Amino acid sequence: MTLGQEIEKLRREHNIPIWYMCNVFDVLTEIEYHNIIKNHVHLTVFQLISVIETFRCPLSRLPDK
Repeated sequence: MTLGQEIEKLRREHNIPIWYMCNVFDVLTEIEYHNIIKNHVHLTVFQLISVIETFRCPLSRLPDK
């Protein structure tokens, strides 16, 4: 499972709307959000921290740098 798939799975489990996730990632459109989920965009450290804070659980698949 990719990081994007894991984020989307958690979003659905927690019933969080896509517009809220756009705010978490500081993106303006759902297209940008879907690009994150499809792993077309590398997340910044700030975005990773924001998503972990939103779900209040660790992500199992963090990108290697």
